[in-house]
Amino acid sequence: MRRLYKDKIDYFKISYTLFLTVTILVQDSFSLTVSMNQNPVGNLESEVDIVCSYVPQQGDIVTTILLEKKMSNGNFQQIATFYSPILNQNATIANTTFGKDLAKRAELTNPTTNNMAAGLKINTVQCGDEATYKCLVSHVAAGSTLEAGATNNLTVKGRAKSPDTVPIMNPAENIVENTDVFFTCTGDVGKPAGTFIWQKYKNNNPVGLQMSGDATTQPIDGTCIVNKTSRLKLRLTKDDDMAVVRCTVQQELVGNTFYKQTGQIRIYYEVDKPIIQRDPPSSEILAGNKVTLTCSANGHPTPTYAWYDGNNNKLKDGPTYEIKNAQVSDSGAYKCTASNTYPLNGLTFNQTSSALVNIDVLLTVVSHT
Repeated sequence: MRRLYKDKIDYFKISYTLFLTVTILVQDSFSLTVSMNQNPVGNLESEVDIVCSYVPQQGDIVTTILLEKKMSNGNFQQIATFYSPILNQNATIANTTFGKDLAKRAELTNPTTNNMAAGLKINTVQCGDEATYKCLVSHVAAGSTLEAGATNNLTVKGRAKSPDTVPIMNPAENIVENTDVFFTCTGDVGKPAGTFIWQKYKNNNPVGLQMSGDATTQPIDGTCIVNKTSRLKLRLTKDDDMAVVRCTVQQELVGNTFYKQTGQIRIYYEVDKPIIQRDPPSSEILAGNKVTLTCSANGHPTPTYAWYDGNNNKLKDGPTYEIKNAQVSDSGAYKCTASNTYPLNGLTFNQTSSALVNIDVLLTVVSHT
């Protein structure tokens, strides 16, 4: 009975010793460290590098390095195999759908004794390259084949493009002052998604502050295309006559390079009070001289003009009135009425100003000796 009890004690001692030995081996399996270049960014149609580096410990023998890509279904798929210098084999791209596409536009670089890093250079980045990538390094340590890995995330960016068309206006014509006009701008704002900025210009100079309209965004799956539509409401006044409204794409890869703008917008507004100019400018004119009165006013449509005397008798139509041989009887007030009519509703507006003209007689004194 004592012998049996002693054997059981020895058995447990041996088992305990073996368990500790296995635990030490498992810890050794993590001695090799693996890292990848973190958060690489590739612009569409440019190049980007995905690099897997490893640092073995004494006694580690590296054999292969596998590069995998996380697919849309959430599973990782092998895309390339690299070999350590001791195997003297060329790196290969996996015979998969993605691998076949990648083979046309990528280069593989095996690790060397001086540079323990496997590299995938994508020469022509496509939007579908954006994904999580995993690197798995197989190595032999203490007689066991082990595996250590790391991951990174490749981000692909796409340049924005110019807006699809000039901004669409509603209404597009017959705009009367103080009318709300809606502007729409659409286009691919790139990835990451840019924004549309609105600005009024007059005589090639910005007017007022930049504006942002209400926008909707629609990314196109599997591409770097992000379609955006921006809508802006503006209340246009007579000060906006002959202005343009510009829609500019603002995105980190293109800045403010791309824009489209409307043609010059015509605003119908009622005529303002006319201004009368005299030539000569003095209101005192000598008899026999010529006097020219010129009337001008702002408005759209372009105003028409009519001249009246002080008794409201019509003298003539047109912007100028001329007295060729002024006489004292021509002295008095002269009125100019400026008028314009909206074509959409036939509404007519009138504004009147007057100018006073006095004709003096030059007296000549004759001296008798």
